Amino acid sequence: MPRLRPPPGRSALGGRTPSFEICPCCGVEFGYEDATPQAVSAHRRDWLAAGATWSAPSREPPGWDLERQLRDAGLLEA
Repeated sequence: MPRLRPPPGRSALGGRTPSFEICPCCGVEFGYEDATPQAVSAHRRDWLAAGATWSAPSREPPGWDLERQLRDAGLLEA
């Protein structure tokens, strides 16, 4: 079985250790701005209010769709 990568923003130790990487999509710093559910909600709200632009536009996948992403994450009703 191939070695699986940890989830975004989480390094070793079963994904419990923050990586402090910056998300290329929303710009959150994993382990700092996502430390609590309230912080996640606040960052997402601010990112959406600012236009939901990619923090690293060169890493945006072709055909990426914000509405679909939010719907798939359960944050937007179908």
